[in-house]
Amino acid sequence: MKRRWFAGAIALAVLGVSALPALGNETKIRVTVESSYQLTIPAKTDIFYGQTSTPLNGILKVTGNVLPDEAVQVTASAGALHNDMKNADLPYSLVTLKDGQPFVSALWDEEELLDGLNGGAGKTLELSISITKENWNQAAAGTYEGTVTFTAGLLKNMQP
Repeated sequence: MKRRWFAGAIALAVLGVSALPALGNETKIRVTVESSYQLTIPAKTDIFYGQTSTPLNGILKVTGNVLPDEAVQVTASAGALHNDMKNADLPYSLVTLKDGQPFVSALWDEEELLDGLNGGAGKTLELSISITKENWNQAAAGTYEGTVTFTAGLLKNMQP
């Protein structure tokens, strides 16, 4: 009899302990959304003989999600237009279509990046290849090919 009473007391004690609510215990959770961006560059563009300004086929655009003190910088380096057969180069400039100024780099801030990401216009740049008449007149016959290399990087500690 004592054994049953003892087993019953232990069973009640176990049930009582497991039914008590936990007080003051909590679990913290955290999510980190890393800064990210996507660069969109113009596509292959054919330039016709004699054209002093040829818009690139497409726009330069960056969309993304960055911190308020971050920005994305895009730079461009324009390689030579080269004619392999004649071993000759055709000089040109990469310029903004809007004002014809040489394009070297541009910044996209948090607001511009988010606007483009959320379906807005965001910040876009239209670029053009500029070849002077003098350079066209000196160009040897043949096909010239070259590249424009766009590089994007995240800049930190910008002033919001």
